Amino acid sequence: MVSTLDIGYLKTAHPPYKQQIGERLALFAFKNEYGEKYLVASGPLFKKATTSGSEITIEFESVGGGLTSSVNGLTNFEIAGADKIYLKADAKIVNNKIVVSNVSVAKPFYVRYAWSDESTGTLFNKEGLPAATFTSED
Repeated sequence: MVSTLDIGYLKTAHPPYKQQIGERLALFAFKNEYGEKYLVASGPLFKKATTSGSEITIEFESVGGGLTSSVNGLTNFEIAGADKIYLKADAKIVNNKIVVSNVSVAKPFYVRYAWSDESTGTLFNKEGLPAATFTSED
C-alpha cells in the first residue's frame, strides 16, 4: 500500500498522477520484495500516540530523513477526549514526532489524521512521501 493523499483526485477513483503512483509502488517493491533495506519506500506510518497533559505526541515509522510539512503547514489533525468528539488540532513537529493539542480538549485521548474524504496530505518525510491516514482509536 502506498499513500496518495497528496496526489489523489476526489472526483474519481482514477487519479491523474499515475506516474508518481507507479514510482511509489516501485519503491515499495524494491524495498520489500528485492531487499533494498536502506531505501525509504513509504511516507510516515503511525506507530503510537502518547498523552501528556493536554497534548498528544505521535510517533511514526518510516520517517526517513525526518518529518516535514506541506507549504500550507500541518492540517488535517484532529483530537478528541473520551467522548470521541473530534476537534481540529494544532500540530507541530518536535524531534521527528508530531505534537497536537486543542485548547478545548483538556484531556485528549484520541488523535487522527486526514480522516475525512476531502483530506489532502500535509505531513511528509523529507524524501517527499506523504503520511498515511490514521486514527489512534482501537
